[in-house]
Amino acid sequence: MKVTRQILGEYIVEALHEHGGSANLYCVAKHIGTTHKDDLEASGPIQFSWQYDMRWSARNLRKRGILKSAKQCRKGVWELT
Repeated sequence: MKVTRQILGEYIVEALHEHGGSANLYCVAKHIGTTHKDDLEASGPIQFSWQYDMRWSARNLRKRGILKSAKQCRKGVWELT
């Protein structure tokens, strides 16, 4: 599967579910990097920028109301609404 920013958003939600709905950036990145390693490596240039793109995906998830805003969470923590 080719990983896109949209799919990274799905991976973020998956990682947060695995961590009880809330996790710091490191835990989310570690989950994605471990669980979806093969997909990331097979996705061309995004394999080098996925951690950056993951942050953009989180921003879009906040806009859509799937993640709490940064003001509602502790610094560096992402949380599902």
